[in-house]
Amino acid sequence: TTTDWGTNLVGTATISVTASNVSVVPALGAFSAGATITLLQPNGTVISVSQTDATGVVRAIGLGAYTGPFIVQVTGGPGVTVYNERTGQNEPFAANNTLLSIVPSSTNLPANGSVGVTELTNAAAAILIPNPTAPTISGSAQAVQLAITNANNTIAAAVGLPANVSLLTAPTPLSLSSPTTITATDPATILMTALLTSIANAETGSVVSNASAMAAGVAANNGSLSASSGIINTALSNLNTVINHIVPAATLNSLGTALTNLVSQVSSIPNGEVPIGVTPSCPNVLSISAPLSVLTMA
Repeated sequence: TTTDWGTNLVGTATISVTASNVSVVPALGAFSAGATITLLQPNGTVISVSQTDATGVVRAIGLGAYTGPFIVQVTGGPGVTVYNERTGQNEPFAANNTLLSIVPSSTNLPANGSVGVTELTNAAAAILIPNPTAPTISGSAQAVQLAITNANNTIAAAVGLPANVSLLTAPTPLSLSSPTTITATDPATILMTALLTSIANAETGSVVSNASAMAAGVAANNGSLSASSGIINTALSNLNTVINHIVPAATLNSLGTALTNLVSQVSSIPNGEVPIGVTPSCPNVLSISAPLSVLTMA
């Protein structure tokens, strides 16, 4: 364990891939082509600038010889859209819209080498970055790396992620062309995708305003998700339902206990807090078979 930036202790997710390239998956729902992905050193020095392809991702961004902590910034522009998984419609992601992810180092990436940039990673970034349009994190490389790890783990614990699932896990977001089914077969990817989809369906408003509101709440409450506790609790309550809805039965059957055991470790944290040593119980995964009448998924 490591000490978080406040007063609590949080577990460290298992992420042990070393890479000179990184793929980036921005997701508030699927992005369109044309979103700008900028990788920055903590002092603001640009490492690389890329744009999402037709699938809404950027593959194999070169890090060169740089191995330290870095910031992933997503910005929009004319014609750039993001899919709202609640309404089933694309929404604009403008040039002044941003989404962030903070990465401890290129030696600490999720298992598949892809980094997600999501509403949750954006909330973690808000703990350390007051200005998302010009993001920087001050301090030595070692201090920044520890601060990033603690920020990510604080948010991961607040939404109940198991210790072996990184907050940076890239999801397979739903899209206008695939609004109800995902093709992922990796349990961690499925869990992250389902959690984000469930959060999206528990929110109101646009995906951009939702992400901004969650980040602002975290910044205003010293790293706590308490301002979003109602959304998180609703999302966790509906998690099993969402999994049954978006994951094909054949995938569920083939994964068997590999998925059920992972999701059964998800713990609901009251009020978005991270109490020391508390691991609340969670209903057995995949036990809900009712239709998604409580959700508004397309």
